[in-house]
Amino acid sequence: MKVLRTNQTATRFGFVTAKRVGNAVVRNRVRRRLRAIVRTELGQIDSGWDVVISARDNASDATFAELRESIIGMAAQSGIVTVAADSTE
Repeated sequence: MKVLRTNQTATRFGFVTAKRVGNAVVRNRVRRRLRAIVRTELGQIDSGWDVVISARDNASDATFAELRESIIGMAAQSGIVTVAADSTE
């Protein structure tokens, strides 16, 4: 995950899935999962961030819960969200 502070009024997300992640069906599934995680879990991010999430090779084998945990952890580590104690079930 790469983040950049901007002067924009919105936060923008980009998703990168290289061919080494899998074929087109697998890459699209990974992107759909990442978008769903961002939409549900990271909807409370402050305005003014550009975020690029790059899927690694093992993202195709990861469960939704594993991807969710990874994305939330990286977002908290990068400082764009704070993780509440009850947010990780």
